Amino acid sequence: MEATAVQVSGPGLRARRGDRFVLGVSVVLLVVLVAAFARSFYFRAWFEDAPLSQDLVLHGTALSLWYVWLFAQSMLITTGRREWHRRMGMLGAGLALIIIATGITAVLGVVPRVMARSGTLDENMLLFAGIFWGNGGILFAFAVFVTLALLLRRRPDAHKRLMLLASIAIAPPALHRVGLLPFLRVFEPRDLNALAFMLGGLFFLLASLVIYDLKWRRRLHPVTAWSAPIFSLGFLICIFLIPPSPLGQASAKWLVSLATA
Repeated sequence: MEATAVQVSGPGLRARRGDRFVLGVSVVLLVVLVAAFARSFYFRAWFEDAPLSQDLVLHGTALSLWYVWLFAQSMLITTGRREWHRRMGMLGAGLALIIIATGITAVLGVVPRVMARSGTLDENMLLFAGIFWGNGGILFAFAVFVTLALLLRRRPDAHKRLMLLASIAIAPPALHRVGLLPFLRVFEPRDLNALAFMLGGLFFLLASLVIYDLKWRRRLHPVTAWSAPIFSLGFLICIFLIPPSPLGQASAKWLVSLATA
């Protein structure tokens, strides 16, 4: 009887640990978001005179609501309010669509914003290529993870990992901003520091999922096993290899043509 009780409680215990893990990561992502955009977005009126463009306001609002929604959903599951969790699920699907739409609009808005500050088109083509592939890549990964999470919503172990991966996938811009904070300056120049924080933070978040699986499951969950390495490799290719290539330069020209049409 005692062995049977352990067998029954084992999966339930692992599920509760998984719920608390997702809740903890959702808190970390919220803290990163607020730290990254407190000055430039949330409290901009106190620090900046120029208002943000409408596309950035919409995208920033959608992202903020997504991470608040993730925290709320994680809290509902952790406290056993699964019915409310299911009811709020469709809200997340709607937010995901808005994030993708506003993300595309924000990428298109990069060209006029950069040109308004300084430089010529030729001087910024590598930057435009990096933004096109970097931001496009994370939006694509986000869309894939969310879609799979919705399809596998009746498999909680896969569903929670995919939703967490979707939220981590769109975190690089916030992690990059955190690396620009003066009191976190480790490397010079500051752009290198931001890049280091972005990559380090991203791989730390992905590694935490790997470590969780190995510690509590003794093996990687299939979702973790394929998604973490594929996303990591794809992200590195999108930000380092493609932008300086002919494909990257062609996509930068296409982005400029769309933004200036």
